[in-house]
Amino acid sequence: MLKRFLKKKVKSDSGSSALVSFILLVPLFLSLVATGVDFSFYLANRGQVEATARDAARTVAIFGGNGTSAQSTTIERSYGTTKAVACSSGRTDLADAPNKYLFLSANKTNLTPVECNILASLANNSGLVSVSSVVAKCGPSSTSSVGARTYCTITYKYDGIPGSPLSFIQVRNSDGSQGGMLSTNVVTKSSESEVKSNALVGRI
Repeated sequence: MLKRFLKKKVKSDSGSSALVSFILLVPLFLSLVATGVDFSFYLANRGQVEATARDAARTVAIFGGNGTSAQSTTIERSYGTTKAVACSSGRTDLADAPNKYLFLSANKTNLTPVECNILASLANNSGLVSVSSVVAKCGPSSTSSVGARTYCTITYKYDGIPGSPLSFIQVRNSDGSQGGMLSTNVVTKSSESEVKSNALVGRI
């Protein structure tokens, strides 16, 4: 009788401990899976943003500079690039853009056509996930010599996916601001100008 009772008790305790282990391990496993997916999205987003910044820097190199919101380089003007078209909220290529909000929510008053085209490119990129607060800045306004460095910097925020522990992984930058993958991300790409363009003309 005692043997039977002890045998039953041991089996019962074994089953209970297995259930407790299962309950504790499942959230950990799901957390690891969510982290892996979240990190994959982060890397994919960064790759897409880097490609866009690289193309934009190359465009600035071809134009002989980025110009300003009020003036363009003579080469840019000869291409027929206008701010009215590039920064218009009624662009036809944005009609079905998957991330249209990236373009519409941005203040485009002080942007150049190249910078507006960066926003439009990202807005039309279906590979971007949970990206917000995009800011584009390119330069210089004009290139003083052939081979002068041109650049485009894209600042954006990756919001992450719900349930991922990455939202808790944050660091402090040297200036005291918050850093980490789920904070502000900065991507800068450069190119070399093929033209010399010291003159700026009024935008049309």
